[in-house]
Amino acid sequence: MAEIQNPNQQGGGGRGFGFDSGSLYGFIIVFVLMVVAFQIWGPKKPQPQPEQKNQPAQTSTQPAATTPAATTVPSAAPATPSTAPAAANTVQASSEKETIVENELYRIVFSNRGADVKSWILKKYKDDAGKPLDLVNSDTAAKLGVPLSLFTYDAGL
Repeated sequence: MAEIQNPNQQGGGGRGFGFDSGSLYGFIIVFVLMVVAFQIWGPKKPQPQPEQKNQPAQTSTQPAATTPAATTVPSAAPATPSTAPAAANTVQASSEKETIVENELYRIVFSNRGADVKSWILKKYKDDAGKPLDLVNSDTAAKLGVPLSLFTYDAGL
């Protein structure tokens, strides 16, 4: 007759949890292969952009207002505070324009002045007056600012 062993007692040469040296080596090999695979096929780190050199000085034969170098163009490389002032890379529209994003569930009105949300209407929800619910309270937005806008104490930012 076969001997019945208690599963709560460790026996069989210290293999209470089923680990042996082969399993341990197998886990180590799989871990090393995963690390190597992520290094080879994983997401690539972005390469740093080479810094652009300043344009050569203008000659005295051309007036400064008509040269293309006098226009403000945002650079591809991030500007640091020590190399260029923050106001030099700003691009601003001549007038305010609204962009509407709409589907059967919502209607959102954005402004091109900082991508402010002017109106956010949920079409399937009603307010106390029975109209579609607008998440932007226009009275409060006039006093405190529109939702999703950023505020800093530093005027240079």
